Amino acid sequence: ELENFLKMAAEVSKEYPVVISQFLQNTKEIEFDAVPERVATVGKPFPSIYYAIEGATDNIVGCNPSSITAYNESVLKDMYPQLENAETDWCTKDSTVNVEELLKLRPDVVFIYSTNDKEIEKMENAGLRVVALRSAELDSVKENLQIMAAVCQKEERGEQLVQYIDEGIEEVTSRLADVSEEDKPTVVELYSDMNVSVKQYDHWMIPSGAKNPAEDLTGKMAEVDMEQMLLWNPDIIYIGNHSDLMPSDLLENKQTG
Repeated sequence: ELENFLKMAAEVSKEYPVVISQFLQNTKEIEFDAVPERVATVGKPFPSIYYAIEGATDNIVGCNPSSITAYNESVLKDMYPQLENAETDWCTKDSTVNVEELLKLRPDVVFIYSTNDKEIEKMENAGLRVVALRSAELDSVKENLQIMAAVCQKEERGEQLVQYIDEGIEEVTSRLADVSEEDKPTVVELYSDMNVSVKQYDHWMIPSGAKNPAEDLTGKMAEVDMEQMLLWNPDIIYIGNHSDLMPSDLLENKQTG
C-alpha cells in the first residue's frame, strides 16, 4: 500500500515540479516549484529525519524548541551544528504555531504531524505549504522518510534509509528467534521526567525483544515515582532526549517518591 501511494504521490525530477499527495488531509496535493530551500519543522524529531536525508540542516530556518533541547543535550549537536541557527520563538513545545512569527521566516515548506489539525488549518489559511506526516508507528517512520525524501527530491536516499531499517529489524528478529521470554530484558522508557511509555513505543520495544513492566498501566504514557521504578527493577532504562533527566538522577535517587 505504501509503495503504491508513493508512486502516485511523488513525481520527482530536476526538470519538473514536485507533487506530494496529502492522502492524510483529504487527498490534498501540494506542488513545489523546486526543492524547498527554507524549511520549518514542527514535529520534534523532524530535524533528525531531515538530516538523515540531506546530510545537513542548513535549510532548517525554524524548529520546535524541544528539537533544540534534544540537540543541545546529545550527540546531535556534533552531527548537525547548523541547527543552532534555527528560530524557535514561532512554535511552542506542544506544537502550537504562531503563524505571524512563522511567516517572518518565509518557509518554503512546513513539516508537521497530521494529528495537529488546528495548526495545519492555520498555516494553510496563511498560504503556507504544509506537509503532514504520521507519528508513533514503525511503518509511519518509514513512510515519513520517503515523503520527506520526495519533497527534497532524494527518493533514492529515502529508499536506502528504509532498507537500512528493514535490514536492521530482520537481523534483530533473527537473533531473537531462539531467545525465550524469560531471558528477555525488562526495559523502561522514560520519555520526559518520570513519564514512562506504556504502549507509546511498542513499535520498537517489542521487536527489540524488550519486556515492558509498565505494559499493564493505562494509556500510552504514565507518570511513576522512584518507588515504582525500584519495584520494577528494570534491566535497562532508556531516557528520551526530550527529558531533562540524567542517569545520575535515578542512580543517586534524586527523584521524589
